[in-house]
Amino acid sequence: MSDENNYRSNGNDREELISRFEQMLEENDSYFFDADQFEDIIDYYLERSKYTKAIDAIEHAVKIFPNNTGIILREAQMMASTGKRSEAVPKLKSLLKFEPNNEDALVTLASICSQMREHKEAIHYFRKALSLAQGGFQDDIYIDLALEYENLEQWPKAISVLKEALERNPANETAVYEITYCYEEMDQTAECAEFLEKFIDENPYSFPAWYNLGNVFQRLDMNEKALECYGFALAINDKFGPAYLNKALAFVKLNKITNAIDTYKELLEIEPPQATTYCFIGECYERLELVTKAREYYQLALEMDPMLADAHIGMGMTHDLLGEFDAAIACMKKGLDLEPDQIDFYLLYGSILKRNGKFDEAIKVFKRGLMVYNGHEDVWIEYADTLLKQGKAKEAVETIDKALDAIPFSISLAYRKAALAILTGQKEEGLQLLGLLLATHFEKSESLFHEYPALENDPDVIVLYNDYKDSE
Repeated sequence: MSDENNYRSNGNDREELISRFEQMLEENDSYFFDADQFEDIIDYYLERSKYTKAIDAIEHAVKIFPNNTGIILREAQMMASTGKRSEAVPKLKSLLKFEPNNEDALVTLASICSQMREHKEAIHYFRKALSLAQGGFQDDIYIDLALEYENLEQWPKAISVLKEALERNPANETAVYEITYCYEEMDQTAECAEFLEKFIDENPYSFPAWYNLGNVFQRLDMNEKALECYGFALAINDKFGPAYLNKALAFVKLNKITNAIDTYKELLEIEPPQATTYCFIGECYERLELVTKAREYYQLALEMDPMLADAHIGMGMTHDLLGEFDAAIACMKKGLDLEPDQIDFYLLYGSILKRNGKFDEAIKVFKRGLMVYNGHEDVWIEYADTLLKQGKAKEAVETIDKALDAIPFSISLAYRKAALAILTGQKEEGLQLLGLLLATHFEKSESLFHEYPALENDPDVIVLYNDYKDSE
């Protein structure tokens, strides 16, 4: 063996180390590397998913250091990475018999158990690793452990682990996101808000807490509070794109469209432009009926992504606003071709047809949409209204009945059932249902006369309506 081959790298120059190893392979020679160097070489290849080279390094290392736990651990990690999980498990368990407190081996074994969907086993090993770990490694294990409980849908246990993680380290941002997700899965939005508010009281500069609290308030339809939270989040970190997006959405929900546009444009100043952002701005201008500006941004979106269905639909809506029927329909068809499962597209497409007197075509579109998803209230309403405009009152009533079968607790549909019953000769039944709805959900009656102006000429309806209005 030459003097060069006797050279022992001190490990400071990784590139030189890898170069020496690959030279050895190329020359089919035998150079000396110590165990630490072999571990470094194997890690280098595993990090880059170069599994063939990693196997070569492991084979050479095992021949020289057959009982080295670091090399055995990496061999098991390589097996797991190449789909040989069942072979890695006994190797790791054997290692742990000699080194029961080897944190890396415990975490690797736990991760493999998780991949094999043996989540209870994974929890056992993660918990043991957690009892040994320190520092940032402990933060990671808390998250891994919580994810195992999430895989088992044991949400309260996951929350308990995540709370423990945050007590140990309030700066564990992933824990904040995960605990919010767990509360959401449990449909405990109010409880989540309460937890985050208390957490923020103790950690007022926690960006993820402010951001997630804003999202929680949006789900609770408390958009003004959501805006406050996004404001604090962005004061802490003004480079986080999703906070701008959700802040703009909150403005849209509050019908503060100009504010939403300004927020989207702020986002464009801190991030490379995205087609979806241009499309959102286009939608805002469309809502303001500023057609030229809306088209400008829809066009920008399509130039970046010609396959963006929302931009084609938006462009169609601008054509509709200008009375350009054929162009509007062409855009709608393009959008639906790109995303045939998007129920809102059927609603918009059918509504354009309906407004232009193309009732038969509109009905076909609404039916197609309901085949995709029959739980969309507005599609049923538009479908029934189109039938009514055709003079098909009986079919309209039958359609509302089908809609209530699909969405049995819809108050808007129930109001329409009552109105149609009154207008189609089933007055006693209609008045009875209307009275029940006015007694329990009077606030939902606001659009009744707008949708069915003929009811204003029915004295029985007016008397009934005024009785409940006066009692409010």
